[in-house]
Amino acid sequence: MYALHTRNPLLRLALPLAAMMLASACRGRSQTVHEHEAAGIDWSQVTSRDLDVASVFLVARDHGVRAALDSLAVLARTDSQLELMGHQVAHGLGRYAVAQRGYDASVFAECRPTFFSGCYHGVLEGWLAGHPGANAASLRGLCSSPAMSRLPPYAFRECAHGLGHGLTAMHQHDLFAALPDCDVALSGDLARRECYDGVFMENVVHSLGTVAFEVGDAMAGHHAHARGDRRLLKAGDPSFPCDSVDAAHAPSCWAYQPVVFYGAFNGDIGRIVRACDAAPPASAAGCYRGIGKQTLGRMTERPDSVVRVCAASPRHAADCIAGMVEFYVDQEWKADSALAFCARARVPAALRDACYRTVGERVAWIDPAPAAIRAACAANAPCIRAAEAEHVETEKEKD
Repeated sequence: MYALHTRNPLLRLALPLAAMMLASACRGRSQTVHEHEAAGIDWSQVTSRDLDVASVFLVARDHGVRAALDSLAVLARTDSQLELMGHQVAHGLGRYAVAQRGYDASVFAECRPTFFSGCYHGVLEGWLAGHPGANAASLRGLCSSPAMSRLPPYAFRECAHGLGHGLTAMHQHDLFAALPDCDVALSGDLARRECYDGVFMENVVHSLGTVAFEVGDAMAGHHAHARGDRRLLKAGDPSFPCDSVDAAHAPSCWAYQPVVFYGAFNGDIGRIVRACDAAPPASAAGCYRGIGKQTLGRMTERPDSVVRVCAASPRHAADCIAGMVEFYVDQEWKADSALAFCARARVPAALRDACYRTVGERVAWIDPAPAAIRAACAANAPCIRAAEAEHVETEKEKD
Protein backbone atom coordinates (compact mmCIF):
# COMPACT_ATOMS: atom_id res chain seq x y z
CA MET A 1 0.00 0.00 0.00
CA TYR A 2 1.33 3.42 -0.92
CA ALA A 3 0.92 6.90 0.49
CA LEU A 4 -0.93 9.26 -1.80
CA HIS A 5 -0.71 13.02 -2.22
CA THR A 6 -3.70 14.21 -4.20
CA ARG A 7 -4.55 17.44 -6.00
CA ASN A 8 -0.99 18.72 -5.98
CA PRO A 9 -1.06 22.02 -7.92
CA LEU A 10 2.73 22.05 -8.18
CA LEU A 11 2.62 18.90 -10.26
CA ARG A 12 0.41 20.69 -12.73
CA LEU A 13 3.02 23.43 -13.05
CA ALA A 14 5.71 20.92 -13.92
CA LEU A 15 3.69 19.07 -16.54
CA PRO A 16 3.67 21.40 -19.56
CA LEU A 17 7.42 21.88 -19.89
CA ALA A 18 8.25 18.26 -19.16
CA ALA A 19 5.61 17.05 -21.60
CA MET A 20 7.02 19.20 -24.39
CA MET A 21 10.55 18.14 -23.59
CA LEU A 22 9.55 14.48 -23.54
CA ALA A 23 7.75 14.74 -26.84
CA SER A 24 10.93 16.13 -28.37
CA ALA A 25 13.05 13.46 -26.75
CA CYS A 26 10.79 10.69 -28.05
CA ARG A 27 11.02 12.05 -31.59
CA GLY A 28 14.77 12.55 -31.53
CA ARG A 29 17.29 15.16 -30.56
CA SER A 30 17.47 17.01 -33.87
CA GLN A 31 14.34 18.83 -34.88
CA THR A 32 13.46 21.22 -37.65
CA VAL A 33 10.92 23.84 -36.63
CA HIS A 34 8.45 24.50 -39.42
CA GLU A 35 6.61 27.76 -39.88
CA HIS A 36 3.24 26.24 -38.96
CA GLU A 37 4.50 24.93 -35.60
CA ALA A 38 4.05 26.75 -32.29
CA ALA A 39 6.72 29.31 -31.56
CA GLY A 40 7.76 27.46 -28.38
CA ILE A 41 7.58 27.78 -24.64
CA ASP A 42 6.84 31.04 -22.88
CA TRP A 43 9.96 30.94 -20.73
CA SER A 44 8.68 33.70 -18.46
CA GLN A 45 6.16 31.15 -17.11
CA VAL A 46 8.68 28.38 -16.48
CA THR A 47 9.61 27.81 -12.86
CA SER A 48 12.84 26.49 -11.43
CA ARG A 49 10.99 23.32 -10.44
CA ASP A 50 9.80 22.84 -14.03
CA LEU A 51 13.40 22.90 -15.15
CA ASP A 52 14.41 20.47 -12.42
CA VAL A 53 11.75 17.98 -13.47
CA ALA A 54 12.72 18.34 -17.12
CA SER A 55 16.37 17.79 -16.22
CA VAL A 56 15.49 14.48 -14.57
CA PHE A 57 13.93 13.20 -17.78
CA LEU A 58 16.94 14.39 -19.77
CA VAL A 59 19.10 12.29 -17.48
CA ALA A 60 16.78 9.33 -18.17
CA ARG A 61 17.14 9.90 -21.90
CA ASP A 62 20.91 10.19 -21.85
CA HIS A 63 21.96 7.94 -18.96
CA GLY A 64 19.04 5.66 -18.10
CA VAL A 65 16.31 5.51 -15.49
CA ARG A 66 18.53 4.52 -12.57
CA ALA A 67 20.65 7.63 -12.94
CA ALA A 68 17.46 9.68 -13.36
CA LEU A 69 16.07 8.39 -10.06
CA ASP A 70 19.34 9.31 -8.38
CA SER A 71 19.07 12.80 -9.88
CA LEU A 72 15.48 13.11 -8.67
CA ALA A 73 16.53 12.06 -5.16
CA VAL A 74 19.25 14.73 -5.06
CA LEU A 75 16.83 17.44 -6.17
CA ALA A 76 14.13 16.32 -3.74
CA ARG A 77 16.46 16.69 -0.77
CA THR A 78 16.34 20.46 -1.16
CA ASP A 79 12.77 20.76 -2.47
CA SER A 80 10.07 19.35 -0.20
CA GLN A 81 7.36 19.88 -2.81
CA LEU A 82 9.31 17.93 -5.39
CA GLU A 83 9.68 15.18 -2.80
CA LEU A 84 5.87 15.07 -2.50
CA MET A 85 5.66 14.76 -6.28
CA GLY A 86 8.35 12.08 -6.30
CA HIS A 87 6.17 8.98 -6.56
CA GLN A 88 4.26 10.34 -9.53
CA VAL A 89 7.43 11.56 -11.24
CA ALA A 90 8.97 8.12 -10.68
CA HIS A 91 5.88 6.54 -12.28
CA GLY A 92 6.45 8.78 -15.27
CA LEU A 93 10.14 7.88 -15.40
CA GLY A 94 9.30 4.19 -15.49
CA ARG A 95 6.81 4.64 -18.31
CA TYR A 96 9.21 6.87 -20.22
CA ALA A 97 12.11 4.43 -19.84
CA VAL A 98 10.19 1.38 -21.00
CA ALA A 99 8.77 3.29 -23.99
CA GLN A 100 12.27 4.47 -24.96
CA ARG A 101 13.43 0.85 -24.93
CA GLY A 102 10.68 -0.45 -27.18
CA TYR A 103 8.54 -1.67 -24.28
CA ASP A 104 11.17 -4.14 -23.11
CA ALA A 105 10.21 -5.38 -19.63
CA SER A 106 13.87 -5.82 -18.65
CA VAL A 107 13.88 -2.09 -17.83
CA PHE A 108 12.10 -3.08 -14.61
CA ALA A 109 15.42 -4.30 -13.21
CA GLU A 110 16.97 -0.85 -13.70
CA CYS A 111 14.54 0.83 -11.30
CA ARG A 112 15.26 1.60 -7.67
CA PRO A 113 12.74 1.36 -4.79
CA THR A 114 12.98 5.08 -4.07
CA PHE A 115 9.84 7.24 -3.96
CA PHE A 116 7.64 4.35 -2.90
CA SER A 117 8.80 2.24 -5.87
CA GLY A 118 7.02 4.43 -8.41
CA CYS A 119 9.47 3.50 -11.17
CA TYR A 120 8.61 -0.20 -10.89
CA HIS A 121 4.91 0.56 -11.13
CA GLY A 122 5.41 2.89 -14.09
CA VAL A 123 7.38 0.28 -16.02
CA LEU A 124 4.55 -2.26 -15.60
CA GLU A 125 1.95 0.35 -16.59
CA GLY A 126 3.91 1.32 -19.66
CA TRP A 127 4.75 -2.25 -20.64
CA LEU A 128 1.09 -3.26 -20.57
CA ALA A 129 0.12 -0.24 -22.67
CA GLY A 130 2.80 -1.16 -25.18
CA HIS A 131 1.45 -4.71 -25.49
CA PRO A 132 -2.26 -4.15 -26.21
CA GLY A 133 -2.69 -7.78 -27.28
CA ALA A 134 -1.72 -9.08 -23.86
CA ASN A 135 -4.45 -10.61 -21.73
CA ALA A 136 -4.45 -11.65 -18.11
CA ALA A 137 -3.66 -15.28 -18.88
CA SER A 138 -0.58 -14.31 -20.90
CA LEU A 139 0.74 -12.34 -17.89
CA ARG A 140 0.80 -15.37 -15.65
CA GLY A 141 4.32 -15.96 -14.38
CA LEU A 142 5.59 -12.48 -15.31
CA CYS A 143 6.22 -11.51 -11.69
CA SER A 144 7.86 -14.83 -10.82
CA SER A 145 10.05 -15.15 -13.91
CA PRO A 146 13.73 -16.17 -13.59
CA ALA A 147 14.72 -12.56 -14.28
CA MET A 148 12.49 -11.37 -11.42
CA SER A 149 13.91 -13.96 -9.03
CA ARG A 150 17.35 -12.36 -9.39
CA LEU A 151 16.03 -9.09 -7.96
CA PRO A 152 15.45 -8.30 -4.28
CA PRO A 153 12.32 -10.04 -2.92
CA TYR A 154 10.33 -6.81 -2.73
CA ALA A 155 10.44 -6.62 -6.53
CA PHE A 156 7.91 -9.46 -6.63
CA ARG A 157 5.44 -7.37 -4.64
CA GLU A 158 6.10 -4.24 -6.68
CA CYS A 159 5.57 -6.18 -9.91
CA ALA A 160 2.17 -7.42 -8.73
CA HIS A 161 1.21 -3.93 -7.53
CA GLY A 162 2.30 -2.40 -10.83
CA LEU A 163 0.18 -4.92 -12.72
CA GLY A 164 -2.83 -3.64 -10.79
CA HIS A 165 -2.13 -0.09 -11.98
CA GLY A 166 -1.62 -1.20 -15.57
CA LEU A 167 -4.62 -3.54 -15.75
CA THR A 168 -6.90 -0.79 -14.43
CA ALA A 169 -5.73 1.68 -17.05
CA MET A 170 -5.98 -0.93 -19.81
CA HIS A 171 -9.61 -1.54 -18.79
CA GLN A 172 -10.30 2.20 -19.16
CA HIS A 173 -10.31 2.49 -15.35
CA ASP A 174 -13.12 -0.01 -14.90
CA LEU A 175 -11.92 -1.56 -11.66
CA PHE A 176 -14.68 -4.18 -11.76
CA ALA A 177 -13.09 -5.52 -14.95
CA ALA A 178 -9.51 -5.18 -13.71
CA LEU A 179 -9.90 -7.04 -10.42
CA PRO A 180 -10.73 -10.45 -11.95
CA ASP A 181 -7.65 -10.09 -14.15
CA CYS A 182 -5.51 -9.90 -11.00
CA ASP A 183 -6.85 -13.32 -10.07
CA VAL A 184 -6.04 -14.75 -13.49
CA ALA A 185 -2.60 -13.16 -13.88
CA LEU A 186 -1.32 -14.01 -10.40
CA SER A 187 -1.53 -17.00 -8.10
CA GLY A 188 -1.16 -16.76 -4.36
CA ASP A 189 -3.10 -14.55 -2.01
CA LEU A 190 -0.31 -12.06 -1.34
CA ALA A 191 0.42 -11.37 -5.01
CA ARG A 192 -3.25 -10.94 -5.73
CA ARG A 193 -3.68 -8.56 -2.80
CA GLU A 194 -0.81 -6.45 -4.10
CA CYS A 195 -2.51 -6.37 -7.51
CA TYR A 196 -5.83 -5.36 -5.91
CA ASP A 197 -3.95 -2.61 -4.05
CA GLY A 198 -2.65 -1.33 -7.39
CA VAL A 199 -6.16 -1.35 -8.85
CA PHE A 200 -7.65 0.63 -5.98
CA MET A 201 -4.74 3.05 -5.78
CA GLU A 202 -5.13 3.75 -9.49
CA ASN A 203 -8.84 4.31 -8.96
CA VAL A 204 -8.29 6.79 -6.13
CA VAL A 205 -5.51 8.66 -7.92
CA HIS A 206 -7.55 9.31 -11.04
CA SER A 207 -10.89 9.76 -9.30
CA LEU A 208 -9.59 12.55 -7.10
CA GLY A 209 -7.99 14.42 -9.97
CA THR A 210 -4.32 13.72 -9.29
CA VAL A 211 -2.57 14.51 -12.54
CA ALA A 212 -0.69 11.62 -14.13
CA PHE A 213 2.78 12.51 -15.33
CA GLU A 214 2.22 11.96 -19.03
CA VAL A 215 5.24 11.02 -21.13
CA GLY A 216 3.76 10.64 -24.59
CA ASP A 217 3.65 6.83 -24.38
CA ALA A 218 0.85 4.38 -25.12
CA MET A 219 -0.59 4.75 -21.62
CA ALA A 220 -1.42 8.44 -22.06
CA GLY A 221 -4.62 7.70 -23.97
CA HIS A 222 -5.90 5.44 -21.22
CA HIS A 223 -5.30 8.12 -18.60
CA ALA A 224 -7.00 10.75 -20.76
CA HIS A 225 -10.05 8.51 -21.06
CA ALA A 226 -10.39 8.36 -17.27
CA ARG A 227 -10.14 12.09 -16.53
CA GLY A 228 -13.35 13.50 -15.14
CA ASP A 229 -15.04 10.10 -14.96
CA ARG A 230 -16.86 10.53 -11.69
CA ARG A 231 -18.29 7.03 -11.89
CA LEU A 232 -15.02 5.93 -10.30
CA LEU A 233 -16.31 7.45 -7.03
CA LYS A 234 -19.76 8.57 -5.88
CA ALA A 235 -20.15 11.95 -4.22
CA GLY A 236 -23.12 10.78 -2.15
CA ASP A 237 -21.48 7.51 -1.09
CA PRO A 238 -17.96 8.02 0.32
CA SER A 239 -17.66 4.26 0.90
CA PHE A 240 -18.01 3.49 -2.83
CA PRO A 241 -16.63 1.36 -4.43
CA CYS A 242 -15.66 -0.55 -1.28
CA ASP A 243 -19.30 -1.20 -0.42
CA SER A 244 -19.84 -2.70 -3.88
CA VAL A 245 -16.86 -5.02 -4.48
CA ASP A 246 -16.52 -8.70 -3.65
CA ALA A 247 -15.46 -9.67 -0.14
CA ALA A 248 -12.06 -10.87 -1.40
CA HIS A 249 -11.33 -7.42 -2.85
CA ALA A 250 -12.82 -5.30 -0.07
CA PRO A 251 -9.83 -5.16 2.36
CA SER A 252 -7.58 -3.66 -0.31
CA CYS A 253 -10.26 -1.15 -1.25
CA TRP A 254 -10.80 0.01 2.33
CA ALA A 255 -7.04 0.43 2.80
CA TYR A 256 -7.11 3.32 0.30
CA GLN A 257 -10.54 4.69 1.19
CA PRO A 258 -9.22 7.00 3.96
CA VAL A 259 -7.85 9.13 1.11
CA VAL A 260 -11.39 9.46 -0.24
CA PHE A 261 -12.77 10.12 3.24
CA TYR A 262 -10.23 12.88 3.78
CA GLY A 263 -11.69 14.81 0.84
CA ALA A 264 -15.31 13.88 1.51
CA PHE A 265 -15.12 14.93 5.17
CA ASN A 266 -12.86 17.97 4.72
CA GLY A 267 -10.06 16.39 6.71
CA ASP A 268 -12.20 15.70 9.79
CA ILE A 269 -10.23 12.84 11.35
CA GLY A 270 -13.09 11.93 13.68
CA ARG A 271 -15.41 11.28 10.74
CA ILE A 272 -12.67 9.35 8.93
CA VAL A 273 -12.21 7.10 11.96
CA ARG A 274 -15.95 6.54 12.27
CA ALA A 275 -16.13 5.64 8.57
CA CYS A 276 -13.44 3.00 9.11
CA ASP A 277 -15.36 1.72 12.13
CA ALA A 278 -18.32 1.18 9.79
CA ALA A 279 -16.26 -0.98 7.41
CA PRO A 280 -17.01 -4.73 7.34
CA PRO A 281 -15.14 -6.55 10.14
CA ALA A 282 -12.70 -8.16 7.70
CA SER A 283 -11.79 -4.74 6.25
CA ALA A 284 -11.64 -2.50 9.32
CA ALA A 285 -8.01 -3.37 10.05
CA GLY A 286 -6.98 -2.41 6.52
CA CYS A 287 -8.90 0.85 6.77
CA TYR A 288 -7.06 1.74 9.98
CA ARG A 289 -3.76 0.86 8.34
CA GLY A 290 -4.77 3.31 5.67
CA ILE A 291 -5.44 5.98 8.29
CA GLY A 292 -1.95 5.50 9.73
CA LYS A 293 -0.16 5.46 6.41
CA GLN A 294 -2.06 8.17 4.58
CA THR A 295 -2.27 10.54 7.56
CA LEU A 296 1.47 10.25 8.15
CA GLY A 297 1.95 10.96 4.45
CA ARG A 298 0.30 14.34 5.04
CA MET A 299 2.02 15.00 8.38
CA THR A 300 5.52 13.60 7.97
CA GLU A 301 6.94 16.14 10.40
CA ARG A 302 4.36 15.32 13.09
CA PRO A 303 4.39 11.56 13.65
CA ASP A 304 3.49 11.95 17.32
CA SER A 305 0.22 13.58 16.30
CA VAL A 306 -0.59 10.59 14.11
CA VAL A 307 0.29 8.21 16.96
CA ARG A 308 -2.26 10.03 19.11
CA VAL A 309 -4.89 9.51 16.40
CA CYS A 310 -4.05 5.80 16.36
CA ALA A 311 -4.04 5.42 20.14
CA ALA A 312 -7.51 6.98 20.37
CA SER A 313 -8.98 3.82 18.80
CA PRO A 314 -7.71 1.01 21.07
CA ARG A 315 -9.29 -1.80 19.08
CA HIS A 316 -7.37 -0.91 15.94
CA ALA A 317 -4.47 1.12 17.33
CA ALA A 318 -1.94 -1.57 16.34
CA ASP A 319 -3.31 -1.61 12.78
CA CYS A 320 -3.02 2.17 12.56
CA ILE A 321 0.57 2.08 13.88
CA ALA A 322 1.35 -0.67 11.38
CA GLY A 323 0.28 1.68 8.59
CA MET A 324 2.76 4.24 9.86
CA VAL A 325 5.51 1.60 9.81
CA GLU A 326 4.63 0.75 6.22
CA PHE A 327 5.01 4.39 5.28
CA TYR A 328 8.53 4.53 6.70
CA VAL A 329 9.75 1.23 5.21
CA ASP A 330 8.09 1.54 1.84
CA GLN A 331 9.62 4.91 1.01
CA GLU A 332 12.66 3.05 -0.30
CA TRP A 333 12.47 -0.41 1.30
CA LYS A 334 14.72 0.39 4.24
CA ALA A 335 13.95 -0.31 7.89
CA ASP A 336 16.06 2.29 9.71
CA SER A 337 13.48 5.06 10.04
CA ALA A 338 10.74 2.57 10.98
CA LEU A 339 12.85 1.10 13.78
CA ALA A 340 13.61 4.60 15.05
CA PHE A 341 9.89 5.37 14.98
CA CYS A 342 8.99 2.25 17.00
CA ALA A 343 11.58 3.23 19.62
CA ARG A 344 9.98 6.65 20.11
CA ALA A 345 8.62 7.36 23.57
CA ARG A 346 5.30 8.45 22.03
CA VAL A 347 4.54 4.94 20.75
CA PRO A 348 2.59 3.35 23.62
CA ALA A 349 4.54 0.57 25.34
CA ALA A 350 1.68 -1.86 24.73
CA LEU A 351 2.04 -1.29 20.97
CA ARG A 352 5.81 -1.28 20.72
CA ASP A 353 6.31 -5.00 20.09
CA ALA A 354 3.54 -4.92 17.47
CA CYS A 355 5.32 -1.99 15.87
CA TYR A 356 8.58 -3.95 15.69
CA ARG A 357 6.77 -7.01 14.34
CA THR A 358 5.39 -4.97 11.47
CA VAL A 359 8.91 -3.79 10.68
CA GLY A 360 10.01 -7.43 10.63
CA GLU A 361 7.24 -8.37 8.20
CA ARG A 362 8.62 -5.79 5.76
CA VAL A 363 12.28 -6.66 6.45
CA ALA A 364 11.64 -10.18 5.17
CA TRP A 365 11.03 -8.66 1.72
CA ILE A 366 14.28 -6.69 1.69
CA ASP A 367 16.72 -9.56 2.21
CA PRO A 368 15.59 -12.79 3.92
CA ALA A 369 19.08 -14.10 4.66
CA PRO A 370 19.38 -14.67 8.44
CA ALA A 371 22.36 -12.34 8.83
CA ALA A 372 20.62 -9.64 6.76
CA ILE A 373 17.46 -9.92 8.87
CA ARG A 374 19.44 -9.56 12.10
CA ALA A 375 21.26 -6.54 10.72
CA ALA A 376 18.14 -4.86 9.32
CA CYS A 377 16.25 -5.46 12.60
CA ALA A 378 19.21 -4.12 14.61
CA ALA A 379 19.03 -7.29 16.75
CA ASN A 380 15.48 -6.49 17.88
CA ALA A 381 13.92 -9.86 18.81
CA PRO A 382 10.25 -9.19 17.85
CA CYS A 383 11.42 -7.80 14.50
CA ILE A 384 13.66 -10.80 13.83
CA ARG A 385 11.01 -13.38 14.73
CA ALA A 386 8.40 -11.65 12.56
CA ALA A 387 10.80 -11.42 9.61
CA GLU A 388 11.68 -15.10 9.83
CA ALA A 389 8.02 -16.13 10.03
CA GLU A 390 7.05 -13.83 7.16
CA HIS A 391 9.76 -15.27 4.93
CA VAL A 392 8.57 -18.84 5.53
CA GLU A 393 4.97 -17.94 4.72
CA THR A 394 5.62 -15.78 1.68
CA GLU A 395 7.86 -18.33 0.00
CA LYS A 396 4.72 -20.43 -0.30
CA GLU A 397 2.94 -17.60 -2.09
CA LYS A 398 5.25 -17.27 -5.08
CA ASP A 399 4.20 -18.90 -8.32
